[in-house]
Amino acid sequence: MIKTKSLLLITCLNTGAILFYFFISIQLLPLKEIPKNLFFTGDSQEYYGYSQWIAGSTDYCNPVRTFLYPLILFVTTNMLGSYGPWIINFMFWIISCNLILQSLLLLTHNKIFSLAGFILCCTHLPLIGYSLHALTEVTAFFLLSILIYIIAKNIQRIGAIETQLKILFTVSLLAATKPVYQLAWYIFVFYIVLYYFRSFWNIRIILLLLLASSPVLIQKSITVIQHNTLSSTQIADSNLKKYFYRKTRHYVNSGIVNYSDSMTDSAYPQELKKTGSISTPDVVLYLVRHPKHTTLTFLSNLQENIGGGYPYVDVSRNAIIARWAGYYNKAWMYLHIPFFISWLAFIIVFRKREKIGNKDYLFILFSGLLLYYIYFTSGLVFGSGDRLIAPATSLWICCYLVFGHTLFLYRKHTETHLK
Repeated sequence: MIKTKSLLLITCLNTGAILFYFFISIQLLPLKEIPKNLFFTGDSQEYYGYSQWIAGSTDYCNPVRTFLYPLILFVTTNMLGSYGPWIINFMFWIISCNLILQSLLLLTHNKIFSLAGFILCCTHLPLIGYSLHALTEVTAFFLLSILIYIIAKNIQRIGAIETQLKILFTVSLLAATKPVYQLAWYIFVFYIVLYYFRSFWNIRIILLLLLASSPVLIQKSITVIQHNTLSSTQIADSNLKKYFYRKTRHYVNSGIVNYSDSMTDSAYPQELKKTGSISTPDVVLYLVRHPKHTTLTFLSNLQENIGGGYPYVDVSRNAIIARWAGYYNKAWMYLHIPFFISWLAFIIVFRKREKIGNKDYLFILFSGLLLYYIYFTSGLVFGSGDRLIAPATSLWICCYLVFGHTLFLYRKHTETHLK
């Protein structure tokens, strides 16, 4: 009887989420226009170009993109036609909402907190908007939701090599989708090697480690063969010069931190070429020599990205949705600041973990580290709305709700103990 009620509740939740998805999607874009809209943005066209290289239709392999999402584009387009990328985005979106629901049930055993997580997830308008584009945001959101579910399901045996390898494989898929996760991959590989150093030379563990790292190793093989470099992608160097250095230099020269690309179409490529010709050490040296401008540029980018709305909405056609997406992110931006301070205090105060559950502490620690890593790296780029931080929606929803639930239980336990 209980299982039947739970199944009915999940069915009702998914039905409501799907109806909401299509209601918002149709407001943003008529369904018949989806194939034309999928490759509307410059980034999506680059992913499509990479998929053509995978198909063997071109010799050009984009040096700033990774292979996994173009591979998904290639497979879905060939199997499902022109609607393929949108169909897989929609499937990733609804599966992710359910993974968050199940993860919160496993971590909190509380239906109210779990339901709140599901609702926060499926009503996040920018993610619905990104599903209408051939971009990596929804795929990264999906992979982060899988990562959260793996941790939630295996939290009692988080130190087991099997669990560590599952986590590593998911992080590898993330790194092969969005290069920003490569540092997380390096750190986790280092952690596994250090943690299992005594048994690391076991041939089985080495083979499993290589298998779990295969997405990143494939990407590195591509860049070695095509671009003669061990770096998985050149996008980090490109973003540093194209975005952060240019905005900081503009601030130094003009005294105005706010910056937008307002130059003509003919001048823009020349500006990028000029900026790209500067060596990375010289760029870093310039930033170090202007610490005030560099810091304020970084903070300005953080505010713009975390508080930005969905960048591809037609405001004249969808003014209400545009305001909703903007207000939603802006409201959470102001909440992220006290949450970050509270999270940091929690990690320090409860580091010995006697007063709270070990599994809760570990999840809050890990999810918070990854969440704030994503947020802080977004400070290097501007002009992309909330694209960089939208995939982290799964992280902050689960981290904050588990955090809140843990504090609620701790307070309840303390009050009972005092009585």
